[in-house]
Amino acid sequence: MQQLQDVLQNTLPNLSPRVRVAFAGGCARRVFDILLVTNLIPPDLPGQALVILTKYVVDGEFSADEFNHVKDNLGQLIDEAQEQYDDEVYYAMRTIYEAFLCVEQPLMEVVEGVPLELIATASYALPEDAKTAENEEIEWILTALEFAEMQSDDLIRADMFDNLGALPPRWLLQWEIR
Repeated sequence: MQQLQDVLQNTLPNLSPRVRVAFAGGCARRVFDILLVTNLIPPDLPGQALVILTKYVVDGEFSADEFNHVKDNLGQLIDEAQEQYDDEVYYAMRTIYEAFLCVEQPLMEVVEGVPLELIATASYALPEDAKTAENEEIEWILTALEFAEMQSDDLIRADMFDNLGALPPRWLLQWEIR
């Protein structure tokens, strides 16, 4: 885990804000399936967050009113998830929320938390083999960072990270079968 944090701290400052947000969006898209599979949280609001994030990555703009509306509602949804649902649902929501906040503040410190939430989601989604899930996500994150370093603002999109590594993740497939 320390190696990952070192790589994040060395790589993120070299990425443009839009590429950082796209990387965070890639992490969020990776856990979105948990919300679809569990069917516990309606995917509309997290989906709206990903749409705003995607719009920002593509054209560098977002509607402040729409952003604030989704931000407030996502915050409430996370509180509910913490009280009512299993940890993997809570951490999936946090991953999406943290990635969404990167639109407003694409700072290294904000973006750096997103992959850590992704790892927590994977670990809680497959508790009997959390180490495998964690290692799989670290491998994906390192691959995604290498990919991000090669991208320019002109061509970057959050969905470009979808085809890196095993998608859906093995830990998610195993979790769906349970």
